[in-house]
Amino acid sequence: MALLKSGTRIYGNTTIDTFLNVDGSNAATSASTGAIVLSNGGLGVHGNIYSGAGLFATDATISGNLTVGGTVAYINVTNSYLKDSLIELGGNSNGGALTADDNKDRGTILHYYESGSAIDAFMGWDNSNNEFALASNVTVTDNVVTINQLGNVRANMFFGNGSQLSGVVADTLTLLVANLSITDNVNFSGVSNVTVGNVSNIKLDGGSAGQFLKTDGAGNVSFASVQSLVQSNITNIVAGSAIAITVDNANATYPGGVFTLEQLGPISLTVTDQWNQSGSNIGTSKNAYANYIATTVNTSNIKITLSLANATFNINASSDTITFGSSVLTGANLTALGISGSGGTYTIPSTYLTAANTQTNSSVAASVSLTTNRNTQTGTGTTLTNNQPIPFNVTALSGSFSSATVPYFSLNQTFNWNSTATSGAAVASGNVTYANVAQSISGSLSSVGATSGTSSSLDSTLTYTITSSDYFGAGGYGAGSRTMTATVNGTVSPATKYYPLFYQITSSSAVPAFTTSTTRLSVNVAIGTSATTSATPSYYLWMATPSTNTGTLTGANRTFKHIFLGSDIVDTPDVTSSTTISGQSYNIYGFTNFSVATPILVTG
Repeated sequence: MALLKSGTRIYGNTTIDTFLNVDGSNAATSASTGAIVLSNGGLGVHGNIYSGAGLFATDATISGNLTVGGTVAYINVTNSYLKDSLIELGGNSNGGALTADDNKDRGTILHYYESGSAIDAFMGWDNSNNEFALASNVTVTDNVVTINQLGNVRANMFFGNGSQLSGVVADTLTLLVANLSITDNVNFSGVSNVTVGNVSNIKLDGGSAGQFLKTDGAGNVSFASVQSLVQSNITNIVAGSAIAITVDNANATYPGGVFTLEQLGPISLTVTDQWNQSGSNIGTSKNAYANYIATTVNTSNIKITLSLANATFNINASSDTITFGSSVLTGANLTALGISGSGGTYTIPSTYLTAANTQTNSSVAASVSLTTNRNTQTGTGTTLTNNQPIPFNVTALSGSFSSATVPYFSLNQTFNWNSTATSGAAVASGNVTYANVAQSISGSLSSVGATSGTSSSLDSTLTYTITSSDYFGAGGYGAGSRTMTATVNGTVSPATKYYPLFYQITSSSAVPAFTTSTTRLSVNVAIGTSATTSATPSYYLWMATPSTNTGTLTGANRTFKHIFLGSDIVDTPDVTSSTTISGQSYNIYGFTNFSVATPILVTG
């Protein structure tokens, strides 16, 4: 290693193969001071230059990349000029992308001095609010900006959503906002139209209570005292209502008049009506005639009730009508009713009504067409009815025996009879007779106008005719009184005579006596007719059957059977005999030796 003495000068070129160590203590403070001073020329270095204390240059040109790895870089220059089109702030080292939120703000801090204090301003990205911020006074701690005062921006035009703007001053302004508050002047010079949409309230400062805005025709609007007042008593709109304006010209405060908006509720008209006689309501139905036979009409007044809501009647005699059937009330008859106000109950005299129609037709429709202070109202009332007369007549006679069958030994019984009159009729008198011409039997059933009754006891196996021709009575619904117009006949059909089976059980083999009081069936003896034995083997079942041809079985003698386990078992009587029961010959058959109650059936 060679050591050079202080002040040694080397002329020409010097090559150092390994390294040059200068052990000097002179700090470099300019181009002519330091441990190594190059008086002329430059310094070319193929490798890197490392400075442990600092690197200073009067002018520096860096042709390659510059990487500064410290914590703070100071550029103490008057002006900085950057050719870069994009400047990146806040990324990772060497331009790397962020991989997490570091909660730091990004932007520029602008230092200025005002009123004896150094103040920082900020333009950049407010990380905590996720928005750009322009602030005139901020405090910065660890790259986090605290905004003390937002700053003003002065520009030509702003584009974008202005829904959060306030204090806007503009030559041309289009606002789509829910609420707009203007606290300064608004100048619309050069604007053809200013359109304000549907708003609930517009508040303008200035003026005094009760004044209104007026224009001088030159575009100037000012407050002026009100000469007229428009007011409303409407709090909510009711469907079907009408709006009316009333004017009060007697108010000294508003010589131009007080105009009041009033809501007139929906008009409704209710019409009800009924017949009325002698001052009393008799309902919606009456008889058409007092006496139809005498052609006397049952005339009646009509009570009509009109109930009008949210209007008052203003009857027009020339056009208004109240109609019942073909009867039309108008003109003087209508005005005579005195219909006014919201209506009421009015009596329409029978003289106003057409007797040939309204008083006698079965159905009478009611309708009205009446003028009110708002319009003409129409309505329908209750349909009235007239009961049509039904002239008196007897239309049928009928009768029947109480029993349709009778035993041969008891043929007589009574029959019940009935007469049928027209609907609503009231019988006053009349005679009803009965007869069987073939047997020369006849008699009276009624002579006092009875319409039903019971005959005397008669042979019920005969047919009888019941007759009437002189019933007199009043018809229904005001028809009047008269005698029935034709003879009416009815038929009482005969009962059927039968010859029954008599039967009884005894403990003896002696033939018992048979009478009409002995137990019997209520039908003719026929195949299948039966009586049941005793369960005591020594007892006898006695069956008596007619011994003559009675129309159901021929011959005098009968045959019998009983059924055992589904099979027919022929029964031969243990005892036979004969007798006469109320003049009719009967054969008697006795059966014994049955240990269970067994039906014995006639087989022939």
